[in-house]
Amino acid sequence: MADAMRNVTVRLRDKTVDDLDEEADEQDVSRSEYIREILEQRHEVKRLTQEVERLQERLDTREQRI
Repeated sequence: MADAMRNVTVRLRDKTVDDLDEEADEQDVSRSEYIREILEQRHEVKRLTQEVERLQERLDTREQRI
């Protein structure tokens, strides 16, 4: 069974909409699908950012030992 979806209205600047449309066209998806993908990936981006920071701290610690 597919997840239910709700409509959400968001006001964006014209330039932002133009950029989104261009990027969606490049990926051959609708604007709505492209925005959904961006929103659904936000947690993964946060997790990866935290992992990069953790690895950078480990690297800094090892470099100090050298």
